[in-house]
Amino acid sequence: MGMRWVRAYPPEDEQAATARHDAAQRLAAAGVGAPLLEDAVLVAGELITNAIRHAATEFTLTLDVTAERVRIEVGDGDTRPPVPVAADAAATSGRGLVLVAAVANGWGFETTDHDGVSGKTVWAELVPRNDADR
Repeated sequence: MGMRWVRAYPPEDEQAATARHDAAQRLAAAGVGAPLLEDAVLVAGELITNAIRHAATEFTLTLDVTAERVRIEVGDGDTRPPVPVAADAAATSGRGLVLVAAVANGWGFETTDHDGVSGKTVWAELVPRNDADR
């Protein structure tokens, strides 16, 4: 198993569903099995939604799959660091990075500079729990 896939999307709400669908299809085609597939799509969806809501710039989804891990990266044109917050129990949003931290084996961010445009890449890595995940 090994695959690297990259695609850019406009910062539109409906692109979240498109990018999640693309992630699910590409990860499944790379041989990622359940429950790792579901966890990876959940993480990708949260990172994508954050890019759309908070950066409001074009974003790039990168999937990098090896036998040892699935790495999801979402790059955008905003340099502000992502900050997990404890959302109020009645809040309908605001739990994205808390979910990412709970599901992923690790996550973080790096500031970037591509062709003179500053931004950041938020990444998360998930490790298969057993052979069914591979």
